[in-house]
Amino acid sequence: MFLYCDMILHTNDWGYFKTETLITDDGFGMVGIDYEKDKPEVAMIHDLSVIPPARKKGMAKALLTKAIEQAREHNCKYAELNYCHRVTPQWVYNWYERNGFEEVGFGNWNILMRKTL
Repeated sequence: MFLYCDMILHTNDWGYFKTETLITDDGFGMVGIDYEKDKPEVAMIHDLSVIPPARKKGMAKALLTKAIEQAREHNCKYAELNYCHRVTPQWVYNWYERNGFEEVGFGNWNILMRKTL
């Protein structure tokens, strides 16, 4: 089981959007969150990843939970993410569904998934 470790928050303001990157203090996992200035109600979650030796210990869940907490602190109403069905395994889609995300849109390469906060 994953033992909670602290997360480092790094912020970049790009003008029209801001990115927050959460990195576990051991460097084994990370997640990015984008906040667009013209869509303040949405936090776009991206690049959730955990290195292979640290997988299946709850780190991804901890990162996703912390990303959602960050979105709530920014008063977002939704957390969204793009699932690329052509290159990402189906179990990833299923994992996001189990964590409260649902499909709300579909494009050529991506499925837009959303969780109401």
